[in-house]
Amino acid sequence: MERNRGFEIYPHHQRFLDQWTEIADIPMDAHPEPSARQGIVCERFCCGPPEVCEPAAPMKAWKLDDFYHSEYGKVFFAPNVWPAAPDAFKASGALDASDASCRDLQPSLLAAFGALEALAEALLLLLAEAVDMEPEPLRKLLVDDGRIRHSSMLQVCNYPSLLPRQLRPTESEYQLRAKAHQDFGAFTILSRCPGTDSGKLKCGRSGALEVRLPSGDWMCVPAKLEELTVMPGTLMEYLSAGRCPGVTHRVTNPPSEKASASRRLSLTYVVKPDYTAPAVPPGSKLASDPSTPALGDLWRVGWQEKQRLTGAMPHGEAVQYFHRHRQELRKRLLLQG
Repeated sequence: MERNRGFEIYPHHQRFLDQWTEIADIPMDAHPEPSARQGIVCERFCCGPPEVCEPAAPMKAWKLDDFYHSEYGKVFFAPNVWPAAPDAFKASGALDASDASCRDLQPSLLAAFGALEALAEALLLLLAEAVDMEPEPLRKLLVDDGRIRHSSMLQVCNYPSLLPRQLRPTESEYQLRAKAHQDFGAFTILSRCPGTDSGKLKCGRSGALEVRLPSGDWMCVPAKLEELTVMPGTLMEYLSAGRCPGVTHRVTNPPSEKASASRRLSLTYVVKPDYTAPAVPPGSKLASDPSTPALGDLWRVGWQEKQRLTGAMPHGEAVQYFHRHRQELRKRLLLQG
């Protein structure tokens, strides 16, 4: 199950990898990228709010609240996990001591988290102004009286290069780097390495980020140095009663002639407001209705875990029912005003 912590590969990509492993016999010199040789399409490393999720963070009284430590709260505030120290890798023979990447990963991501956390608060106030909403109630969904309320997630995404057709197992077909979806958050901040998406490649084969327009057509969003991309997500659509729709997007695969040198890196910060807040505009009539679902109920993992913990539904049944659940919430909270 995805917990948005440490190293992860999406479940549908993992199933592809399992099939790849069964049929692949890729020589070590086939490609310089280990992940490319393994058939990995997308891999990521994730962490949550350091002030709550770092085991070494200073203790504060408010952190003892069940909001963070109940069985359900821990779904949103799971501890951060990090690779073993380089010395441990050296002892196992897996990593040369001169390789500082593991040592630098934790401080680098935590520093980036702090900077993006501050930027996210400013952007949320800007979005509030854009959709004519009171900014203070929205801000309190991130931080309230000095207490962390958001469970935002920072991830480094690696999209490895793809092997040329002649080196791949004949039965294999690559999946999309990221299929069409909306991010589960108020909005997402992206810092991306320019890659094959020069703006000249066709949609559907740019190898990079593409967004779906209201018309249903897709459009490339080229990455540029020293620029950030901001995309509203599912939760902002609910918090604004549909005035700020979530952006459906995907990451496509590059054309075959560019595949072998198409590796991309993306730093992604997904802003996730207070999971207990009603999934409607703060202060609205529905916000005071106890039957209104919370923002956490819109997250697949959050809702499935709630069903398990309350005994409302077995896990397998909850997995099957989730998409219907989301459609029902959308109809109730958005399509009916």
